Amino acid sequence: MKKLLTPWTCFKLILILLFGTFITSCIQDEIEPNQENLKDMVIEKFNGEVVNGIVMLSNENYLKTIDYFDDSKSKYDEIEIQRTEMCTFDCVETPYAIYCGWVGDCGGGGSLGDGGDNPPDSGDPDGWDGGDSGSGEGGPGGGSSGGSSSGDSGNNDADSDWPENTILFANVSDPKITNVTTYLKCFNLSQGAKLTLYVDQPKANKSDTWSVNPNPFDPIDVGHTFISITQNGITRTLGYYPTSGTIDPSEGVISSPSVIRNNEGHAYDVSISVSINGLQLSSIISNMANYNSTYNLNTYNCTDFGVSIANAVGMGVKDTSGTWPYGGNGSNPGNLGQDIRNMALPSGATRNTSGGTAVSNKGTCN
Repeated sequence: MKKLLTPWTCFKLILILLFGTFITSCIQDEIEPNQENLKDMVIEKFNGEVVNGIVMLSNENYLKTIDYFDDSKSKYDEIEIQRTEMCTFDCVETPYAIYCGWVGDCGGGGSLGDGGDNPPDSGDPDGWDGGDSGSGEGGPGGGSSGGSSSGDSGNNDADSDWPENTILFANVSDPKITNVTTYLKCFNLSQGAKLTLYVDQPKANKSDTWSVNPNPFDPIDVGHTFISITQNGITRTLGYYPTSGTIDPSEGVISSPSVIRNNEGHAYDVSISVSINGLQLSSIISNMANYNSTYNLNTYNCTDFGVSIANAVGMGVKDTSGTWPYGGNGSNPGNLGQDIRNMALPSGATRNTSGGTAVSNKGTCN
């Protein structure tokens, strides 16, 4: 006859099983914590804060986490962490500003003058824009006095003006086009169309190749060049990009696999449009569908892509080269925008120098 377990014995067995499961779980997390647990640890232990899904840490605490989680580095590397520092903007401490070089030093109570607290022009990150002469006095902590009426000229090419570890195009929201041929299939290749070359300059109506962007998650603006085609109520807009989160000139990373994105509604500063025939339309659609698979900030970027399409149909735009920090040089939206503004238009071409937003995509087909 089998001996039945008493209720007390069953209860003890259940407790042992539960305790064993708990211990195993703890050991597992200690040996190889999952991403969410590790993220929570970073936030709690190192005074982090989540902003737009990214863990924000001071530079000091960021370095501490590397040592602390060295044994779990493979998991730690999966967490999106941004190093930050407090900086002063208009005498107010502002967290999460990655680039703080141009915002001034208010010291221990000093204030910027009436005309000295204007942010600099985009291309002049060292200098304060003019205005009334500053009259503020430096505080006891060594704050600066008010700015001058003109400000320093700044240096658009200085490496020190472009923060290290700045990823370009890290915050692009325009949708990726996975199949360019399908995206452009609605056009009738036996008919004419209108081709428009759009230029979003880093600084409107200036040849500057880059500018400071107050957005801490995208602190450097290098502009963008893109294309639209319109035919019989059908419109498609597109541009050429690197893979997001890859380009960092300060680290020598200037190339990556390229992607094409839908740029409908994208802001621009200047554009030029021409009419093209069916043969030209067929040629440029073929070129777009077989775009260069490698983006290179210096030798083949969005402007190279746009200019090559435009000039293949006789638009005749110049391709002026510019320079930027960390040895960068090549085609760029700043120079291209100025070239378009100043060029003699080919017959039948139109130009918009007022800017705006690019046309939305229109029309469908089977």
